[in-house]
Amino acid sequence: YFERSGLETHSQGVGSFSSNITHDLSMNSGLNFASGIVMKFSFVNKETISRQNGGQETINKTLSLIPFGDRGNDSFPGLDKTKIPFPNWDINWSGLQKLPILNKLFNSVSLSHNFRGELASTEQDGSSKSENYTHQFSPLVGINMRTKNKNSISINSRISQTLTINNNIQTGSTERNFSNAITSDLSYSRQGGFNIPIFFFRDFPIDNDISFNLRMSYDTNVKSTITLTGESSVLQKSTSLSIKPEIIYSFTRWVNGGVHFDYIFT
Repeated sequence: YFERSGLETHSQGVGSFSSNITHDLSMNSGLNFASGIVMKFSFVNKETISRQNGGQETINKTLSLIPFGDRGNDSFPGLDKTKIPFPNWDINWSGLQKLPILNKLFNSVSLSHNFRGELASTEQDGSSKSENYTHQFSPLVGINMRTKNKNSISINSRISQTLTINNNIQTGSTERNFSNAITSDLSYSRQGGFNIPIFFFRDFPIDNDISFNLRMSYDTNVKSTITLTGESSVLQKSTSLSIKPEIIYSFTRWVNGGVHFDYIFT
């Protein structure tokens, strides 16, 4: 075929190949309590093996666990072992508006809490190259509330924390990034209407809905490094504050608009 097509042919050539093998174990479970508490658990253990030309082998692993220590690989408290698998969890508690005092003010109150811990590592030809740990609460504490009034007020607040630890096995250095965030959303809606006081339109209803939203957030981020000898230093630190009030006005379903203001300090 190649001779007929006019393409050059060679008696010898260089071939290339690659292969990927993935082992993936994922588990999910949950518990429901009569008090309105819902707990969910998830666990991941994944391994991908890649082989390229020359027999070079790269193994990427992902494992659910809880990092300990400055480098994330310290021994588990009470046990002389490291990198112990541990599931992630998600907790939601609804129905708190039934409690005394809260039942007089709020139509709904709920709390939330979420944790995710993970190790992502890379190996090449049997030697470890990198270990990246994630320790995340998203949120550490979250609360959702809505008042009982006709024109209700909704409040949504969250405190979140994220820590990433990147270990360079070749240099023995570690980079840590810690962020802490507090966000709060407050919204108020008023639904109403009026009739146009003009002949032919006297009985024509006009929607007139107004929504007020206020979003506030406060974030801090610290980036530090740890050398092979254990010396620690801060590379970067930042803080930001954001305030955003917004008003949305609806004048019938054909006409609506809004105005907002952003204040950001870094």
